[in-house]
Amino acid sequence: MDYKLLGKTGIKVSELCLGTMTFGTDWNFGSDKEESQRVFDAFCNAGGNFFDTANIYTTGTSEKYLGEFMQSERDNLVIASKYSLTESNKINVSGNSRKNMTQSVEGSLKRLGTDYIDLYYVHAWDFLVAPEELMRNLEYLLASGKILSIGISDTPAYITSRCNTLAELRGWNQFAAYQVEYCLTERTADREIIPLCEHDDMLFCGFGPLAAGLLSGKYIEENSDPKRMTKGVSARLKRKKLSYVR
Repeated sequence: MDYKLLGKTGIKVSELCLGTMTFGTDWNFGSDKEESQRVFDAFCNAGGNFFDTANIYTTGTSEKYLGEFMQSERDNLVIASKYSLTESNKINVSGNSRKNMTQSVEGSLKRLGTDYIDLYYVHAWDFLVAPEELMRNLEYLLASGKILSIGISDTPAYITSRCNTLAELRGWNQFAAYQVEYCLTERTADREIIPLCEHDDMLFCGFGPLAAGLLSGKYIEENSDPKRMTKGVSARLKRKKLSYVR
């Protein structure tokens, strides 16, 4: 296993990060506890130390399982979780407000059974909380010791850049990582996100490398051409090819 630095933090993470959205069957898919444990152990045995979860994954079961599995190796593992999204219909249990941030991190810490989260992501941009407000609130949370570094996910490059610039000017922590879908059928990040990560020294964390299983080939029908892809994906690739012509 190769290792990388988590942005400017000095924290060392395995080049591969294990996403645990499928730890638990609460969403009618995924792995039960025993299978999740086997996946966790196999990843650790291969040298992996970087794990990704979120407060909403499998209705919290992902964090609970991960918290139980990691206890004996907590000091060596780097745990990333997220807030912003929710399955609740309560009006203030979502978004990027300081209120939701506070109650979300407390819930994640409890489910994970830990005193701190190594990397805490803003899961999505809500277009309600201003960059200045968000970065100040994240700085308060960092100062509390409940999180060690911050990341951002699925947010326009210009907003992420503004957030990092504000943090730099005011002596606050900048985002250490950026997470977005990235695979052979989804290359949107090539245009702005990856150059931004290189410029601001953020670790780029691409999720969905197999395009939800499409690129594994397991959805190809029996006796069909193995090079065939669905019409929808083929059209998508053609559109992207045209969009990258300079």
